[in-house]
Amino acid sequence: MGPKKVEVEKTAPPPDAAVVYGMTALAVVTTIWLCGSTLHLLAPDDFSGAFLLRSTPVSTMMILKDRFIDASMAARSSAYTEICQDNAGPGGFDKNLDAPRGPFPPFNKDTALQKVKKAEAAWNSRDPELVAMAYSSDALWRNRDELFIGREEIKAFLTRKWAMETNYRLVKNLWSWHDNRIAVRFTYEYQHAETGQWYRCHGNELWQFDNKGYMQHRDMSGNDIAIEESDRLYRWETEAEKKAAEAAEQAAKTAAEEAALAAEEKKQAEEEEKKRAEEEEMRRVEAELKRAEEEAAAESAMHSRRVSANLATPVASRMRESSAAPRQTRPCRSMCANPNNKHQIA
Repeated sequence: MGPKKVEVEKTAPPPDAAVVYGMTALAVVTTIWLCGSTLHLLAPDDFSGAFLLRSTPVSTMMILKDRFIDASMAARSSAYTEICQDNAGPGGFDKNLDAPRGPFPPFNKDTALQKVKKAEAAWNSRDPELVAMAYSSDALWRNRDELFIGREEIKAFLTRKWAMETNYRLVKNLWSWHDNRIAVRFTYEYQHAETGQWYRCHGNELWQFDNKGYMQHRDMSGNDIAIEESDRLYRWETEAEKKAAEAAEQAAKTAAEEAALAAEEKKQAEEEEKKRAEEEEMRRVEAELKRAEEEAAAESAMHSRRVSANLATPVASRMRESSAAPRQTRPCRSMCANPNNKHQIA
């Protein structure tokens, strides 16, 4: 037998340093990729020049809110462009504490169309408060060349908008839908409040909703075309105009009722015044008649006294004359016949 072979245990050669660094780098990259909602670098911050650490949907709205504060529209545009540069869009919205507002995503053709027509009705009301309530409390808007975050900025914009855009009529059409997103094509007509010029706007909207049915993100583009009044296509009576007409009709009815009531009250007052005047005149006439009767009675009594006095005056005078004149005695016939009577009347 030949000599026994001794097997020597083979050991791996020490790893090359480059390999170690490569594996470490791969592990780091893999970790970052697997934690897709962690950190990756963005373009330099427009304001500070420092690199922003952007998380996926968790913190993009926080970044936008910070960069929108007291910023110009140009600066807001830069921040908005960076946040919306991928298909994921903005995320990290505040927790929605509002009551659910259906229909809810994921949308189908029917529920997406319901959302579109509800929005159409709300916008045709021209009520900023009503329209703003369809959006989440920190909703993100791009409207033409303006950018807003939150309901208060949305309401302020809509108030300015409808102060200038009178006789507003809008039609929204469903373009497409997917999951929690809807695309819309719209057209509206309005008259400029200051110039009186009529316009028709053609535009598109991209909508994104939260799970409670509130719109989180609205991206809108539109173009205005000057038209003549005769070119208008939307001439229906809007809900706002119906309400205004009903309010005017009710106001006219109320005014007419108040006028009729005032006229009736005036008539009653005039009749009462006339009655009081007639009663006063009657009392005056009665008083004059009574006074006349009293004067007539007094005159009659005085006349009676005068008549009585006139009748009584001759008798008294004769009586006084008779008592004042000397009394003459006449002899009786026997005395006159007697010649011896010495007391004969010569």
